[in-house]
Amino acid sequence: MAVRFRNCAVIGLVALVVTAGWAESSGGEDVAVREEGSFPHLFLGGGEYVMARAPAGDSWMAVVFGTGNQTVRSPITLVASWNRTIAGAEVHDAAGKLTNRSRPVTVRALLVHRLASIIEFNDSNGDGIGGVAVSDAPVAGDQLLASEPVHKAVSLRQYWTRGPVEESTRTENGTAVKDIAFDLSASDLDYIVVGNRSSTNASPGDGRLNLLRFSFHIRVFSKSSTVGVPFYNVSLPAAGAQPAAAARLPDRTFNMTTWSARVKVDHLIEGWDFDPANGMPRLLLESGTSFTWAAAPSAAPWMDAAFVQKTLGGGGTASYQEDSGQEVTASAADEGLRPGEAPPEAKEMPRKAAERELRLEDNWERCGWLTWTSDVGLFENASAPASTGRAFFQVQGARRASIATDRGTYAGLLLLGGLSYPGAWRVVHDPELGVDMGNVDIPWFGPPENHPPVAHISSPTEGKEYRASDSIRLDGTACSDADGDPLSYSWTEGTKLLGNSSIISRKFSEGRHRVSLTIHDGRGGYDSASVNFTVKKESTPGSGPAATALAFLFAAALAAAWRRRS
Repeated sequence: MAVRFRNCAVIGLVALVVTAGWAESSGGEDVAVREEGSFPHLFLGGGEYVMARAPAGDSWMAVVFGTGNQTVRSPITLVASWNRTIAGAEVHDAAGKLTNRSRPVTVRALLVHRLASIIEFNDSNGDGIGGVAVSDAPVAGDQLLASEPVHKAVSLRQYWTRGPVEESTRTENGTAVKDIAFDLSASDLDYIVVGNRSSTNASPGDGRLNLLRFSFHIRVFSKSSTVGVPFYNVSLPAAGAQPAAAARLPDRTFNMTTWSARVKVDHLIEGWDFDPANGMPRLLLESGTSFTWAAAPSAAPWMDAAFVQKTLGGGGTASYQEDSGQEVTASAADEGLRPGEAPPEAKEMPRKAAERELRLEDNWERCGWLTWTSDVGLFENASAPASTGRAFFQVQGARRASIATDRGTYAGLLLLGGLSYPGAWRVVHDPELGVDMGNVDIPWFGPPENHPPVAHISSPTEGKEYRASDSIRLDGTACSDADGDPLSYSWTEGTKLLGNSSIISRKFSEGRHRVSLTIHDGRGGYDSASVNFTVKKESTPGSGPAATALAFLFAAALAAAWRRRS
């Protein structure tokens, strides 16, 4: 029997807005391109990032982490974003006329897994999980409920030191695989009081957590398959109106290309100073997982939250099996879910997961999952041999998510939980987050009298280099429409809108830039094109190759004149 979560907790997220171009890239048109640099401030609070990005399309997986340049440092966050086709539609107008025989219903999906804090608690009832409920406030805030003693915590909003990034490409069973690996570490971390529940800010020993290290192993590959896609008969009552209902049609078969990412995260917690009064110590690595979406740039106005969530059931679900064997499912379409900002309640105490997997799905396919092993490595001191303990995953529950951005609202499901470990001087564990970023190739079969426009960027040309002082001309006048329909233009970089004219001019900051142009013909047809270019640092006057050549010629002329005088 499926049980829906109600009145549960939420992860704290800030506005999801990308306002800058990405930074350094490893280059190469293989299965993935590695990028790293400063994450846009308004996207999950900013910080630094290491990213694996699909060489085509707009699918990516990134690890974002806090730096010393932030006033409020970011926690460690794994985030994936991609365009996802959740259904197809036959669209009819108010008169019953078929206006589109095969319209893809596409959304922009966002999966976020955040590592928030580590909490020391007393497992007084011996069930292996922490009786702790929190809100979206930081762990040091007052919005915390506990049914078991809580002693102290360490926030993962730290200044993380990143080790070197190792990158390799290999072939596995005939499939190209890209591996990206690196470490994040922080040492001598202060303990903090947890809300109004703990009364001490230190404990015997040195009073600090000696070492935290997270080793990330990102593995990405691409695969193709043939899938059955849900189809619906959609009738629009009037121009601009929302469909009252959508009748389910037989599934249709299409090709799907899936860009898959697996992120294994090895944890090492070393030197925790447990309170001597804690007779049954355990550590809770608190984590939050969200699965949300926004309307894709190509979406029709009627493809809004009400249609996707209520009519198609495509808002996202999370499911797992309880320790009792009961299957539990939380759905974003459940109107009984509380809003994310509400404080925790006593009935929000967590549940233990029996299976070693948490599944995230849309209306017809699994998109993401979190897996873990029950065995955890334990060391009582630096010289002690390893022993094995039991790790458990606990789920506090779900809440409704609605996150406003400058390009639309991300809506879906937010889930709070964590991994519970036995107390030891050193704890070692290795859970994995997986994401399948699949997009179905549904051909656009509109009415015979309309043909989609063709987008083309005349300027800048691919790979061109500019100076920071240059006003760069973005020219889309070569775009065309076979039906002669007037076109609307939208220039963007990431999710930042640059302009709405066929030609715009503007300056860009130093670095690599990827600008996209999307055009619409006003009758449902659209197309996009993108171009990459680089803005270089300005040369200092009197330097550079030209200045060097002039200086050489001048010196040669002086030498020749001197010889003639001699």
